[in-house]
Amino acid sequence: MEEVAWTLQATFSKKPALSGISVGESHAEDAIRLAAFGVQANDFIRLQQFLPKVTAQSGGLSKLTWTQDEYGHPGNWNEEAARFCLAAVIDIAVKLQRAAWIPGPIPFYAIYEHKVEAIVEAIKDGVEIWNLSQDKAYSLDLDGNVVNRKLVKTLSKGMTLRAFVTAEKKATGLSGLTQEKSPTRAELSIITIDGSGVNGYVANDDVRVICVPRDNEIVKEYFPELPEIEWLPPLDR
Repeated sequence: MEEVAWTLQATFSKKPALSGISVGESHAEDAIRLAAFGVQANDFIRLQQFLPKVTAQSGGLSKLTWTQDEYGHPGNWNEEAARFCLAAVIDIAVKLQRAAWIPGPIPFYAIYEHKVEAIVEAIKDGVEIWNLSQDKAYSLDLDGNVVNRKLVKTLSKGMTLRAFVTAEKKATGLSGLTQEKSPTRAELSIITIDGSGVNGYVANDDVRVICVPRDNEIVKEYFPELPEIEWLPPLDR
C-alpha cells in the first residue's frame, strides 16, 4: 500500500491539471475532478482511505504518514485490500495518461496583498490606527463604539501601508443583548507586512484599500503585468 501511495503521488505530480490532489486524504471534490477522466469516484475515495498520507518536506522530499486512529492500522492491511489498491491505482494511471493541462484558479493571497492609503477629510487632522487597550477589557458606548483603545499610529494624507486587511463585524452596544469580541462594522483590521510593525484597527471611511501584486520572484516571472485593483470586502457567510 505504501508503494501504491508513491505511485499515485508520482502520477499526480506529472499532471499539472491535477495539482492540489493529495494522496491519503479522501475528498469528494478530488473524486469529482478525476471523474471527468473516467475514474470511478467511489473507487478513488475508497483507495484514498486505505493509503498513508504523502506530505512534502524541505528539499523536495516527501514522507509517508499513517493515520492510526482512522484507517492506518493492521486491520486494513490484508491481501484483499492490497489487491484492490493496486488495481485501482493502475486504472487511474492508465486513464490519466492523456490528461491534458487545464488552467486552475489561483488563490488571491498567493499573488496579491493589500495596500492601505489614507484619505483624510478636511475636518480631521489625521487617520488614527488604534488597538484595544491592554490595561483592561474594552467597553462599548451606546452606539457600539469602542471606548477603551490605544493609539498606535496617525497617518497623514497620502501615506500608505502594505498590510493584510480584514473587515470587522459590528459589535452590539450596551443597548443590545450581547457584545461580540470585535470592533464596530465601520472598522478594518490591518496587519502590516512592510516591516513597520503597525497593527490594529482603522476606520473604514478614512482609508482606501488597494490590492497590489506581491513583490516576489514568482509573481514577477509568471504574472508580470498584474494590475492594482480596488479591494472588495468579503461577503458575510
